[in-house]
Amino acid sequence: MIDLPEIGDCKDEAQVLESYQKDEEEWEIKGIYKNLHVRKYSWLMVILVLVMAGGLVAGCLGNQEVDNDHEEIPTPVNDEEEEEIDEEEEIVDEDEETMSERDYFYDMIDFTEEANDIQSKLVDLSRKADFSEEWKDEVMKATSRLKELISDVEEITPPSEMEEIHEEYLAGVEKYKEAVDYYRGGAEREKEDAIKDAVKLLREGEEHLNRGYTMLYEYGF
Repeated sequence: MIDLPEIGDCKDEAQVLESYQKDEEEWEIKGIYKNLHVRKYSWLMVILVLVMAGGLVAGCLGNQEVDNDHEEIPTPVNDEEEEEIDEEEEIVDEDEETMSERDYFYDMIDFTEEANDIQSKLVDLSRKADFSEEWKDEVMKATSRLKELISDVEEITPPSEMEEIHEEYLAGVEKYKEAVDYYRGGAEREKEDAIKDAVKLLREGEEHLNRGYTMLYEYGF
């Protein structure tokens, strides 16, 4: 409440009015400062609340990361358990790779017959060697198929009772592999001597395959 000066203390009404206006301005300024202080403290409270909320969120996320880290820790396995697992895997692999006697017998019979057919075709092509593109294409097709058959045989693990037979086949396979290299090289460079050397190797490989073929039938079932 504004204190008005007593009329007796002022000389006239103008002084009374002037004094009243000054007091009124003084109270307005005080009110403005008061409002500013109130707004200042309000903003401080808002900022404080936001900081506290951010801290709570960060704490929750930190706890979640810790929990995830705990979940990713693997269960320790001792050396004895690892050795047992490795032995079991080796046994399974051996069973999968080793063929039965019957399967080996029929697979090698099929290989012998198809490989010898290709060998006969390559020998025949050597007699017709004119190094034309058509002739070279025939050579590439025949040698490519022979290489596929060779790869299949090299991946076979025979039954222990048939290892000697398989060694005879592998000897023939080595001759065929050399023959393919000679034949292709001769066809590309158009060298008849290389073709003749390839034919010689093919015949030597055929002899090994035929001996293995005979051994298979002698082994029988």
